[in-house]
Amino acid sequence: MKTAVLVLAIIGTVFSFSIGACTGAFMGGMSELSAEMGDTAGQEEMMAAGAGFLGLAILQANLGLVVGSVAFVKFNNKNVSRIAVAVLIVAALLSIHNLFQILLAGSLFSVAGLLALIGAGKKKEPVPEAQAA
Repeated sequence: MKTAVLVLAIIGTVFSFSIGACTGAFMGGMSELSAEMGDTAGQEEMMAAGAGFLGLAILQANLGLVVGSVAFVKFNNKNVSRIAVAVLIVAALLSIHNLFQILLAGSLFSVAGLLALIGAGKKKEPVPEAQAA
């Protein structure tokens, strides 16, 4: 379960950044199209929206990667794990602005947060030694 938290956080980070970059690039292209049509107000709005999408995606990707790594390293520490769960859920909620991000990155960060919550504070059970016959 510990490894699953890290893997889901890494995959969620890749999805978050790539979808945010594609959305930002699309909005940049739309702003150029509106500039060609002579709509300068629309061009500024599109550029601002594209920068906003990209900025939120970078924030979400950084939060997911850093906190996913912290949750992996401090998996059995109950206090740190709960803080990591809260921040992973915040990273998942940051994807609310984009449908594809909430379907891919948001769901991956949510599952990683739930796995970290379930595993928070679980003690490792000692492996029984083989009994000699």
